Amino acid sequence: MLQSFSANRVLRPVAIALALGATLVFAGSAGAVVCKATATVAFARAASQAGALSDSKSAWRAAVISRYGVAWSIWKAAAGQSQVCSRPSDWICYASARPCRGSLP
Repeated sequence: MLQSFSANRVLRPVAIALALGATLVFAGSAGAVVCKATATVAFARAASQAGALSDSKSAWRAAVISRYGVAWSIWKAAAGQSQVCSRPSDWICYASARPCRGSLP
């Protein structure tokens, strides 16, 4: 007798792996892209918004390099990129993304 397909059988292991901080693998035509399950967040402060945006990406890259290595530190390859800024006195910008490595999509 054939077993009926259950989405829970497939989704439960994925949810557990993500909760444990596993890496995700996406197969593409040009090769596999592997992304960390959690985002890295960094911030920077500068007199101009453009400066704070640029510096926050640099801070994100430095944090990723120290945590995972250079191969993971390319902002354009990262998943879920986000930058948010505010100006209480100087500009403060936060950069957040999940580090990825492999072929760019």
